[in-house]
Amino acid sequence: MRGRPGHIKLKPRILKERIMTKGLSEFKFLMDIADSSALMKSCKHCHAKNVSSIVVKDVAGVLTRVFLAWPGHELHENELYDGYLPVGIHDHKYNLKLKRITGRVQHIEYKIGSHGPMLKHWTFASGQTTNPPVVQPKGLYNIDEMCRRDLDDYSTPLHYQRLHNIVCKGPAAWLVRESEPRQMTTNLYTKADLLNFDGLYSPFKSEDQVRNHVTLFLDLVKNKGN
Repeated sequence: MRGRPGHIKLKPRILKERIMTKGLSEFKFLMDIADSSALMKSCKHCHAKNVSSIVVKDVAGVLTRVFLAWPGHELHENELYDGYLPVGIHDHKYNLKLKRITGRVQHIEYKIGSHGPMLKHWTFASGQTTNPPVVQPKGLYNIDEMCRRDLDDYSTPLHYQRLHNIVCKGPAAWLVRESEPRQMTTNLYTKADLLNFDGLYSPFKSEDQVRNHVTLFLDLVKNKGN
């Protein structure tokens, strides 16, 4: 295919394959340089069943994490109007940057409004990486959806006070880079009247177990295609 001198113009299929594997290559590199102390802050069933949090970097408590959504997850139910919100709509302690690794990952932003469904408001004190959080009920609020977009290979910034959630179907993964904490307690909005964290935030027993877990996921998405 012709193009400017010295430039190889890729066929659409080849270009798509390179784009689709860019995130996985970055993930593999982060795993190669991750140290044991960071990896041991990883957990299975983080916030929801069949979603893993893999901590690949820890600089004085500021984490870089990769979330892995395994087959059987229910993040497709993270819809305000027609889902049951297994992960409630929430803000964060810190500004974030999010980036897709594999699969289709939708990022949705919300605001307290007047037209959307009435959700239960909880204050949410994080249990750090492997312990259940502490929550307190605070009342009811209407929540409106503001916008949604697919995460891609470019970082999507998120202000710490912005309410958001993630929706995806099938195996998927995304990268989250944290920054310095801005608040210690966050806000959570759910359709559930009671919150149950049984079976969530399961720690890994060893660094090898974390690495084997990641290898299984990479093999899974390789066999299915990115």
